[in-house]
Amino acid sequence: MFRTVSVELLAGIICILLMLPTIAPAAGPEITDFNPKKGSSGDNIVIYGKNLVFASLSSNKVKFGSKPANVTMMSKENEKLVVTVPRGAISAQINLTNRYGETKTQDSFEVIPGQGEIASSGTKIGAGDRVIFKAYMAGFTDPITNKSYYAPPEATAWIDRIEDSKAYVVFTTNWLEDRIGTGKSNIEYEKIAPDGLVQVETEYVIDASKLRSGPLAYRGWDYGVLVAPYKYHPQDRALTGEATLGGYAGYRYSWSGVSITVPVLSAGVGVVNVLKDGTTTETKSAPSFSISGGAIISLTKTGLFQIGILFGADWAGKGNHYRYEGQPWIAVSFGTNITN
Repeated sequence: MFRTVSVELLAGIICILLMLPTIAPAAGPEITDFNPKKGSSGDNIVIYGKNLVFASLSSNKVKFGSKPANVTMMSKENEKLVVTVPRGAISAQINLTNRYGETKTQDSFEVIPGQGEIASSGTKIGAGDRVIFKAYMAGFTDPITNKSYYAPPEATAWIDRIEDSKAYVVFTTNWLEDRIGTGKSNIEYEKIAPDGLVQVETEYVIDASKLRSGPLAYRGWDYGVLVAPYKYHPQDRALTGEATLGGYAGYRYSWSGVSITVPVLSAGVGVVNVLKDGTTTETKSAPSFSISGGAIISLTKTGLFQIGILFGADWAGKGNHYRYEGQPWIAVSFGTNITN
């Protein structure tokens, strides 16, 4: 009897176990596809996969090579993530890590360089890369024909091939002639580039060594804000901390990696030390008005940080007994460009 019950009990347990759902360990994540297959920093890429985690945007860690990327959107229904290509990324496989494990794409994502960025290879510009001409009417000379052309802002040149340090490029975007403007700006660029505006779908040749520099030439009006924190007064060789904050305007000339705005005209307001009365040495602060001129140098392509040399004078009003009323000073200025 005992033996019969034991066999029946064992058979029942086996049946129950067979009816229970199979519990298997979770498989690791998988990237099944991504699109587009190439792009620049700041572009959005869609990653399709399996065993992704949708608890939050940070549940899946994504890297382009060694560069971490931000996940900006996700869809549990379609099992996809939207990520932004990080700045400084080079062509490499896309890596994904979550609580289930780690995976990477079989193929590399191809990074094409934007302004001031390295090329797809990570070392040099090659076929399939692009150069974005940011500056207004950036000009260049074709080394084969010796003809000079200019390109409008945001014009995109795709590199078809590079032979003997010469890059053969085709512009895929352009502006219409009437959007470029008329007058002095066009006249100035016609002097630099007498052969005119680049045409879409027409091949041009550019010195490959200059492609990384972005805009090859720039001329145009420039304006921004600056501060002169200290002033040197040559009449008594004194250095004062009577700062001036103001705006400036001037004409900018740019080359590879550097630009100069000259002449610069600036006007602003500040605070100076004046005598409380005309007979004592006791001082007080008073507002002042400044006018100055000089030159500004920018060592960055965007002109966001600038340093300059200014020559000017301050006026606090004769009733304030300002020692340097209307007298010249020299100052080093710091500022930023707001035309870009």
